[in-house]
Amino acid sequence: MPRRPVPDVIRAGAQLTSVRDKRWLKRDAVVAPLVVFIHGFTSHSGYMDDLCQYVDGSDLVAAAFDYDS
Repeated sequence: MPRRPVPDVIRAGAQLTSVRDKRWLKRDAVVAPLVVFIHGFTSHSGYMDDLCQYVDGSDLVAAAFDYDS
C-alpha cells in the first residue's frame, strides 16, 4: 500500500486526521471508541498507516495526530 503524502504541519499546524478519509476528524465520525496514534520525534503519521488501518477495521475508530517534530 503506498504511503500517503506527509502532512505539511508547519503550514497547517497540528492535525487530527481520520484514517478512513485522511481529513480532519469530525465529531460525527467517532461512532465507536477512538484510538489516536501519535508518531515519534522526527517522523510523521504516514509510517503508521498499516497499523491505523488494522485497528480501524476492528470495531474501533482510528485517527492519526500529526505535529511538527
